[in-house]
Amino acid sequence: MVAVPTGATQAQIDACVAKAVAAGAGTWVVFPVGTFAYSGTFVVPDYINIRGQGIWDQGSAGGSGGTWLQCTRGLRWGSYSTVKDLLLGQNAAGGTCYFSPVPRGSSAAGPFTQAHGSRSCRFDFVRFKGGSDSGTSLIDLGSNFGSGLWSAAVKTYDMIDTNWYDCEFERPQGISGDARIMNIWLDSRVGGAQVHGNGWYRCHFGVKNGYHSGIDGYGIGQTIIFQPAPAEHASDGPRPTSGSNAVGDGTNGWNPSFDWAQVDHGFYDQEFTDCLFEYATWYPMDICDYARSYSVWKGNHTGLPGTLTTALSAAANTATGWGNPPQAQWTNIPDKMWYTGLSITRSYHKGSYPTGRSVVGEIVSNSTFQDGYSGTGSAFNMGGKFGNVVRGTFSNADRPVTTIFPAESTYDWAGATTSYTSSPYDP
Repeated sequence: MVAVPTGATQAQIDACVAKAVAAGAGTWVVFPVGTFAYSGTFVVPDYINIRGQGIWDQGSAGGSGGTWLQCTRGLRWGSYSTVKDLLLGQNAAGGTCYFSPVPRGSSAAGPFTQAHGSRSCRFDFVRFKGGSDSGTSLIDLGSNFGSGLWSAAVKTYDMIDTNWYDCEFERPQGISGDARIMNIWLDSRVGGAQVHGNGWYRCHFGVKNGYHSGIDGYGIGQTIIFQPAPAEHASDGPRPTSGSNAVGDGTNGWNPSFDWAQVDHGFYDQEFTDCLFEYATWYPMDICDYARSYSVWKGNHTGLPGTLTTALSAAANTATGWGNPPQAQWTNIPDKMWYTGLSITRSYHKGSYPTGRSVVGEIVSNSTFQDGYSGTGSAFNMGGKFGNVVRGTFSNADRPVTTIFPAESTYDWAGATTSYTSSPYDP
């Protein structure tokens, strides 16, 4: 163990981390009670663990025995590390603070992550604070969704077998644009990001950020995104731009000539269990994959192929277990183009405000949604079901109650999106 001195400067903190790296794998860097100023990005090296003395109580001048690492540019993590018992990040006008894995190819965390990408990290009892006034998300794997990006450098933000237990995610600092708690827009081009085997357990998304007041002070932001990038329907992407299968062509807009070889898929198995989601300003959660290419008609992607007039019959859809793109073209979609294995269990989404919307799965397959509830909109909007299992009810006996969640009697189970479920560590 390496103990950080009380009131340590940034230079002293860096020296403690370097000492832990020299001591070897499994060494803990332990912060005492207090707040610690840290200008820039705090990097957790491979095989090194970070621990505080609990989440800093922002509502108490004394901090109530907790630790706050005020890393102004957020935190990046490598592989095989645990981070626990502290508040991370900062809200500041003009600042940008977000959290992400160290990308594959970077030496910032160490040789393992540089060679293999980030994997097998764990966060316990951590509260995340950040974003920016311009709309930066808290957890961000790269905003590279638009057109003109297929020839740009591939982004390699792997997030593999990473788990969050009893964590809190504050409402992003921005109140407009694409501000989100999680922006998992992974780069799915050949050599791009691998995002799979991740889980969130007993987490609270959208707690108060102390930067804004009222309804803009809490919530998950616009929406939580799990989607591949760059856009599969972009004019510079793998979809043809001329001929009978071209984007916007009225003859055959379903594009069976999509060049699947341009996509290297690594996107599956994400789990949310016993989680609470404050309101969204758009859809609470949007999950999609490159199979959406077959849900594009005359250049407009609908995300709900089951609603189109040429869809397969309900019986055929049930038999196949997949989605139902028209003209039976689903058989031509490689399995790797479907987001598969999303699991949401015993979790409560408050929905969205001011318009009630639900979790939407534009293109997902073989996923499970059970014992969940959405305060506004239907519980889960999964067009055509795509092999999903949506079942169960939200049992009072199964509601999560932890040291972070308040007693269940204080929850807003009615689903009024402007009502907030408080945390004991709110500012």
